[in-house]
Amino acid sequence: MVQYLKKFFTYEGRIGRKQYLKNLAVVILVNVLTFFAMFGVAYLAFGIGYLDFALNIRPVMVLTSLSLLFFPAVKRLHDVGWPGWIFSIFVFTQVCGLMVVPDASGDTHFMFEFLNAFEREWVFFTAGVNLINSIVAFILIFKKGTPGSNPYGPDPLAA
Repeated sequence: MVQYLKKFFTYEGRIGRKQYLKNLAVVILVNVLTFFAMFGVAYLAFGIGYLDFALNIRPVMVLTSLSLLFFPAVKRLHDVGWPGWIFSIFVFTQVCGLMVVPDASGDTHFMFEFLNAFEREWVFFTAGVNLINSIVAFILIFKKGTPGSNPYGPDPLAA
C-alpha cells in the first residue's frame, strides 16, 4: 500500500492508459466515499438535506478531485508526450463551473454580481472550455503513449 501511494503521489515519469484508468477509479471512489461520509455527518448532526448539502459542498469536492487527479493526469500527459501544465485546463474548467452558484429557489446566478451582465456569453464560453476539457480527457483515456522513451521518462509498457 505504501509503495502504491509513493507511486501515486508523484508527477514525475509516465503511466499507461490502464494504470491511468485504475488511478482514475481510485480518485472517483475516494470522492464518492468522502462525499457520503461528509453527508452522513451533516445529515445526522445538522439535519441538512441532500440537495442543500450537495450544492454547498461542491467546492470541497472539486478541490479534492483536482488534487487527487493531478498526479495521474500529469503522468498520463507525460506518456502522451505533452507537458503537465496542460492539466491547468481541467483546473480552469472547474473554477469556471464554481462561478455559477444555485440559490434556494433553484435559479442560478454568478458568484460575482458584475458577471450577471455577461450571463449568455459566460454560458457559451464555459461550454467551449468544457468541450476542450472533454477532448483532452478522451485523449488521456484513449491515446497510446509515445513508443520508447521520451523527455519525461521510459516507456511504462516496456518496464
